Amino acid sequence: MPINTVHNHLVLSKDSIHLFPAIIISIVIILSAWYINRFLQKAIVNISQKHNLEQTLVKAVANLTYLFIYALAATLFLENLHVHMSAVFGTLGVVAIGVGFALQKALANMTSGMFLLFYKPFFIGDYIISDKPKFQGKIIDINLRMTTLEFNGDLVLVPNHTLYSAVVIVKKAQ
Repeated sequence: MPINTVHNHLVLSKDSIHLFPAIIISIVIILSAWYINRFLQKAIVNISQKHNLEQTLVKAVANLTYLFIYALAATLFLENLHVHMSAVFGTLGVVAIGVGFALQKALANMTSGMFLLFYKPFFIGDYIISDKPKFQGKIIDINLRMTTLEFNGDLVLVPNHTLYSAVVIVKKAQ
C-alpha cells in the first residue's frame, strides 16, 4: 500500500474546516440549554412557593418547560450541524398526529386536570354530586388524570374530563 494513500485518509478536506466551529457551537447550545433549563426550573419553584400554587400543576408546568427547552436545543443543535429539519419535522408531525389520536382521552383528562387544579372549584374533603353522569362522593385526591372520591366506603375514580364537563354540586367541607 503506497504511503500517500494512508495519508490521504488523515488529511482534512476544505469542507471539514467548517465542522469544528459547528461542533463548538453545538456544545455551547447544549450547555446553554442546560443552564437556561436549570434557571427556569428554579424560577418555577420560587414562583410556586411565593404564590402557594398546587404542586401537581407546578410539576406539569416544570415538565413542559423542560421538554420545550430541550426540544428547542435539539432543533438548534441539529440545524447547526446542517441536518435538514424539514424532513425531521415532517416525520415528527405525522407521528404527533398518530400519538394525538391515540392519547386523545388521556390528553383531555390531563388538560381538564390542569384546569381543575388551577381554578380550584372544589378541594379535598368537599362532597360533590353530579346527576349527568351520575356520581357522588367525598373528594379524596385530585391529580392530573383523575379525581378520587369516596362513596359508602368505596372508591370512585372519575376521569377529570368527565368531572370538568359535568354539572357538579359542591358541598364544602366543614
